Amino acid sequence: MISFDNIINISAESLKIQKPKETKIDLITHGHFDHIPSNFKNKLFVCSEITKKIMELRKNKENIPLHKDNKIKMLDSGHSLGSKMFLVNNKLLFTGDFNTDNRYCGQAKPNKCSTLIVESTFAKPQYIFPKSKFVIKDFKDYLEDNSNVTVNAYTFGKAQEICFILDELKIPFDVSESIGKINNHLGLKFKHYQKNAPVVLTKDRIPGYKRVALSGWAVDPRYQYKMGLDRAFVFSDHCDYPSLLQFIMKCDPEKIYTYHGFNVELANDLKKVGYDAIPILPGQKLLSDFA
Repeated sequence: MISFDNIINISAESLKIQKPKETKIDLITHGHFDHIPSNFKNKLFVCSEITKKIMELRKNKENIPLHKDNKIKMLDSGHSLGSKMFLVNNKLLFTGDFNTDNRYCGQAKPNKCSTLIVESTFAKPQYIFPKSKFVIKDFKDYLEDNSNVTVNAYTFGKAQEICFILDELKIPFDVSESIGKINNHLGLKFKHYQKNAPVVLTKDRIPGYKRVALSGWAVDPRYQYKMGLDRAFVFSDHCDYPSLLQFIMKCDPEKIYTYHGFNVELANDLKKVGYDAIPILPGQKLLSDFA
């Protein structure tokens, strides 16, 4: 069996992939916790070296076995450091979380395929994101006008992107211990990182500090108040709705499976314009479930 991010399973035979008996191959797009398997027994993995390092750190494992097959191509997904899409036999494309905006960790580019399994995190028309360069300018202006600011960020992913942004902006910043552990593990060095800087990347609240976040969910004005933020910037590591549709059209698939987020809504929108689209629902793990 071949597993894609623990979301969908496809038989190795149908994909024409050779593997040792009694072994499962897991294709892992990136190192976020919800994409890393809990069970490593009798498994081989296809992922980037960075994702391998993140899995080993987060699961306290050593020498996670990687599998290579020329039928499986890894393509940049633009979501986080080391994140990849998978193209199997030049026919099936599994996107994982992806972003077509060209930023610090690459760019997801559409690829012709007959079957597309695509994420749907922001797959509703109201999710339209401003150009990242304008958001970064607003973010810079805010930091220059306010002292002592915490930037809400999970340990891996958006945190590293914000580190790269702040370093490029030449704004001194500090990070939480958990973010620093990831940065050190990946060998990331930032010129403007310094202890006790007035800008701190952390999930924790610090008394006397203003609290901001960069997120695609900030399109909804309620997000700022729900999260208890002083300011929310619309900035995502996923595609917005128009970019998602454009990506799908350029892939030009015959069959589409949507998953995560607004998967039912996206499948319905795609059906209206003539695509054969099916949402992957909870409990559906095999493509045969959709026969």
